[in-house]
Amino acid sequence: MLSPSRQIGMTVGAIPLTEVLAYMQMFVIEQEDERRELLRYVQVLDRVFLDHVKKEEEEPAQEETTKKPGRRRR
Repeated sequence: MLSPSRQIGMTVGAIPLTEVLAYMQMFVIEQEDERRELLRYVQVLDRVFLDHVKKEEEEPAQEETTKKPGRRRR
C-alpha cells in the first residue's frame, strides 16, 4: 500500500514519513509504541528494498563495462 507513494526521479526514493503517518491514521494506530515499531519496520524493510533496487540498477552497467570487444554475431 505504501510503495506507490515513493518519489521517483533518477532513482526510486524512500517511502515518505507522511505516508506512513497517513497509514497509521487510516488504520487507527494511535499507541505511541505501536507507531514507533511500525515506523521502524517500514524503514528497515524499505532500506532493504532500496538496496536491492540499487544493486539491480548497478548490475547492467557493470556487465556492459566488462564485455570483451570482439566480433558481433548477426
